[in-house]
Amino acid sequence: APPVDDDLLAIAPFEILVPELDYWREGLVDVLAANLDGAGPIRTVPATIAVRRFEGRADRASAVELGLRTGARMVLVGRVVGRGGDSVALVASLLDTEGPATLAEFEVTDPEARLDRLADNVTVRLLNELSRTRAIGAVRRAMFGTASLPALKAYLIGEQHYRRSEWDSAIASYQRAISLDSTFALPHYRAGIVLGWQTGSGDSLSQVYLQRAAANNRGLPPRDSLLVLAESLGTVLDGGYVANPRYWYHLRRLYGVVREATRRFPRDPEVWYEYGDVHYHYPEFATRRGILDAFDRALRLDSAYAPAYIHAIELALQLGELDRARRYIRSYLALNPRDIYADGIRLTEMLLNPRLRHSAEVQRILDTASADLLTAALANFRSWPDSSETSIRLARLLAEGRPSGAALYSDSSFYIPELAVNLAYHGRMAEAYALVGTQFSWLYAIMAHLGGVPAESARARFDASLRNRPLWPPSLAGYGLTIWANLRDSVALASLARAAETAPRQDHPLAGPYTQYLADAARALIRLIRGDTAGAARELLALPDTACRRCVLVQLMRAQVLEAARMDDEAARLLARDPPDFQAPFEPLWMLYRARVLRRRGELERAAVAYRHVRDAWLHADPVLQPYVREAREALGQLGVR
Repeated sequence: APPVDDDLLAIAPFEILVPELDYWREGLVDVLAANLDGAGPIRTVPATIAVRRFEGRADRASAVELGLRTGARMVLVGRVVGRGGDSVALVASLLDTEGPATLAEFEVTDPEARLDRLADNVTVRLLNELSRTRAIGAVRRAMFGTASLPALKAYLIGEQHYRRSEWDSAIASYQRAISLDSTFALPHYRAGIVLGWQTGSGDSLSQVYLQRAAANNRGLPPRDSLLVLAESLGTVLDGGYVANPRYWYHLRRLYGVVREATRRFPRDPEVWYEYGDVHYHYPEFATRRGILDAFDRALRLDSAYAPAYIHAIELALQLGELDRARRYIRSYLALNPRDIYADGIRLTEMLLNPRLRHSAEVQRILDTASADLLTAALANFRSWPDSSETSIRLARLLAEGRPSGAALYSDSSFYIPELAVNLAYHGRMAEAYALVGTQFSWLYAIMAHLGGVPAESARARFDASLRNRPLWPPSLAGYGLTIWANLRDSVALASLARAAETAPRQDHPLAGPYTQYLADAARALIRLIRGDTAGAARELLALPDTACRRCVLVQLMRAQVLEAARMDDEAARLLARDPPDFQAPFEPLWMLYRARVLRRRGELERAAVAYRHVRDAWLHADPVLQPYVREAREALGQLGVR
């Protein structure tokens, strides 16, 4: 049980004795919690947690149990009863969970159509009572952003479905609320969130809902206002930094919004989920470990909050914590989820079982699986150093073509790049190159850097890009930095530096920093070619990470130079970060540099984890990468690790 907080108030679901008002059982928790949270020192237990952890009836024993489960010193319990005609009474008691005292009792009566007004009256009387012992001050009523009672009713019904992961019913209720009040921000926000979960982030209708929520973000409870703002900033960032000249400003603001939300509402699982989700989708200044910790905190606060399991499973696998991933899977499936991820995670559980992954049962499922199911399962295996290469197995099936409920997923060509990336991640460069060739500049550059593309062919292509295309917007020439460095072509690097420094002035505010980055990086790599490793390391370290989001290979080269120069303190700080890309085919090489540095520093357990990553991810890699696998195997043998 959490420690007791004297200023924490839990509102128990109300006992409703008027059947047609049953939606107020949880609705009163939503309204009263929003009204009272932040009144002076008073904080309220999030409505979702109060609803899930309350058992029993509106009596002292059940109230005390709720207080113990949530750490709340005070609990409000009550019921709504008929008083004849169209009148109802709201009867409530404020209880001290650490003593026998009833702190206050209320009974207010009004027509049943105005139960919201009864909630306001109870709020005022509660605040009057609490102000006897606390400095409450002025309190703004949380209107939820609508004056329409029918719209509020539809929204509160939607919230009941939302808490139970009944997404279709929730969407229907939110759309009903929107039809009754098109300026009501909260149902727009929830509809956007649910559609994103149902169809995948970036869904166009989901983004429309979230943008409309932001446009009407007025008169909301502070917590909800922060969440609406966070999601709206996410829609602005989705176009990338070339399309959005203020990308870094918006990203810093988004990070600040979710950080402030966790500061103000540290007991709210949805707030911690939002914090993790923001950093998951925009991870420029985040780590997998930190993101997973945020999801884990959400789940410690509310183990039934199903959405927080989705990325947590994937991240635990990427961090090599298989047992932790299995615990998340078991807990998630125990909720009997009804979202699109459920079947994908059931399939994931089977594929993680060595006795089942190649069984006839699993093969039958894969033979008939839809694209939706395979996509949901594949998400959990990306960037996992899995020696059985499950991600390739699933991506091949998708690339063959499978029926789907979503038109996008039914086109097998959509999955060709997905298969290529997973092949490249496992070091199968020749297959990946045969599949997509030069279609994707970033992937082509990574394959060229790792030796998966014939060197002279790569040189010719990068040289042509430098001659024939402007540097901004970012083009293939920018990716050529490390390719020319590996070929020891200082002439090409000098040409790039000159082109970058004389590039025409652009209106885009990020164009200048980008071309300056290219010039500085090119000069640093020329130093490296000439044997000035220390000078190259200093100049590479000085490059600003925000000037070129796509220069991930320069960051890999920075790690390589620091490790080779035995600048172990600087290398350890850099390599402690995640690889500078979400699904980086060069991640095993990054992990190899990390392992070498950790081993020299005597951090042998962590070094072994990194060496295992290299061995398992590239176990079946092309011959050009096998020397790295042999190094990892030999190191593990010397460390006495399997």
